[in-house]
Amino acid sequence: MKDDYSRLLLNSNFSSIKGIINNIRFERSTSSENKTTSFTTGLNLLPGMWINSLSILTFSGLFNASDQAFSNAEGTNRNRSLRLQTGIRPSNSLSFIGTYDSIKNRKDNLNFSNRQKYRTEMEYIPNIKSRLTLEYYQDNKNERLLKDSTYSPALSYEHNWSSNWNTRFRCNYQYYESNEMDGTIKTKTMFSIFFRYTNRKSPNKRIYITQANSLTYDQFKQGTRDESYITYSPSLGIEWKFSENLSFRSRINLSYSNSNLSEGLINIYLRLSIKL
Repeated sequence: MKDDYSRLLLNSNFSSIKGIINNIRFERSTSSENKTTSFTTGLNLLPGMWINSLSILTFSGLFNASDQAFSNAEGTNRNRSLRLQTGIRPSNSLSFIGTYDSIKNRKDNLNFSNRQKYRTEMEYIPNIKSRLTLEYYQDNKNERLLKDSTYSPALSYEHNWSSNWNTRFRCNYQYYESNEMDGTIKTKTMFSIFFRYTNRKSPNKRIYITQANSLTYDQFKQGTRDESYITYSPSLGIEWKFSENLSFRSRINLSYSNSNLSEGLINIYLRLSIKL
């Protein structure tokens, strides 16, 4: 017996008003087993198109809703997601981006999951050789039997001393908290410091050698458990250019940590690139 199937699809793009871009998509499909409906809309605002002094601002949003109903006893799934993003660039050397995400999933009011994420990033480029980045990330989850949250600020700095020598520093802190329905509370903190330098040499015009070393310090706390360990990771890469369109790359990565839970690792990568 052939299943009955029908589908309805609508698309709309709106950009006739200066500084406003809107997209809408609606889709509905029906079969003998289930019925699915989805709606998606996106909005971009460019205030600089109206007032020149607001050209440093950008706004965007994306909303999605989908429902899936089954003909048997499996129930109905409902999913909703929303993303809002704001960008600020007062100058070529300074920029800020903030993003908010909301995700909700529900099945017959029995199983549900709500999640909210925040991410901000500020980047400062004082000159062509340096880059400073400040980041903040937050993730909140709320499920039927569990609630947990993650908070993580970070700072990174990168400097190009020359065309062949580069250094990068990153400091990151993370705090995690979990609350279960039985009242159990678990917390975990991690502090990490990362440093890497990269040196790229060219004995001739066909062979390039890249050497990098990174050192990471991690501290982990959960309840009465307190651990810290250091990870050292050197790497060596060689690129051989046979011609402008053909090159061969190889890289060897080593990793060693004084943690009891990890062992030394060796990774070898080989790559042949051909440009046509």
